[in-house]
Amino acid sequence: MRKPIYKAKDSSMKMVLDNPEMFVSLLRNFVPVEILKNVEPTDIEDVSTRFLSMITEQKDSDTIKRISLNGKSPLFVIAIVEAESKVNFRAPYKMLLYIALILDAYEKEVIEEATKESSGRKRNPTLLKNFKYPPILPIIFYDGATEWTALSNFLYRQKCTRFLKNISQNLNMSL
Repeated sequence: MRKPIYKAKDSSMKMVLDNPEMFVSLLRNFVPVEILKNVEPTDIEDVSTRFLSMITEQKDSDTIKRISLNGKSPLFVIAIVEAESKVNFRAPYKMLLYIALILDAYEKEVIEEATKESSGRKRNPTLLKNFKYPPILPIIFYDGATEWTALSNFLYRQKCTRFLKNISQNLNMSL
């Protein structure tokens, strides 16, 4: 029995993710988020090269898009393509790394923009109480032979999850 050619599937999905029209179609048809229904190809910027080289396990098919939402705060979409013969249980960890890198870069961008607007005097709006980070939509495309069984939330990949979950819920309520 011949093994499937996952590299070809990876390349096909990469072609879809790299084409703004196809990417918009993918979002509109398969991601049930109302705000994405009005996204146009011109609203999308591929920022993958800024982040992919920082992840040692990165794949050529992983992609990160910055989507402009009506001139407001951007939305970031991370698409990880798992066209492998088996489930990659590190995918939630890899997604967490991408999210941290994106938020760090966004903070630096906000600080730089605020500093320019104040004639070079360093300002850091990220320290303000009302500062909000942009939304990040993580998507994992899996095309393996078996069912995807990896956990989607990194919290559940940690030891003592029940303990951590209870503590974080209590902290949220007491704040």
